[in-house]
Amino acid sequence: MTAESPSRAGSQDRLRVLVPLDGSALAEQAIPYAAALAGPGEEIAFVHVAPPPEPIVDPVRGKLPLTDQDIARYEDRIRAGLAAIAQRWQAVVPRVKLEVAFGDPAEEIVRLA
Repeated sequence: MTAESPSRAGSQDRLRVLVPLDGSALAEQAIPYAAALAGPGEEIAFVHVAPPPEPIVDPVRGKLPLTDQDIARYEDRIRAGLAAIAQRWQAVVPRVKLEVAFGDPAEEIVRLA
C-alpha cells in the first residue's frame, strides 16, 4: 500500500507542475527541472503573482478607481511577459499554461497548486 501525494490526490495520478516566475533569470532556472519532473509532453503552468493594481493618483482629484480595462491592461502586460518566457523555453516545455494572479505570492501559488 502506498500513500498518495497530496499534489496528485484526485487528479488521476497526474502531477501538476507550477513554475512561479517573477521575470528574473534566476526564476527561469527552475524551468528545465520542472520539465524533467513533469515528463515529456506534459503541460506546465507558468505562474506570475503580482501585487494588486494600485489606483491611479491624479494630483487634483486624488485616487481614482481602476476600471476593468485598467486591470485587464495590467494583466495583459504580465501575461505578455509570461508568453515571452514560454516562447524562449518552447523547445524544453512545449505545453505551457500561463496563469496570472494578484496578491501574496505564497498564498496564491499554494491556491493555484
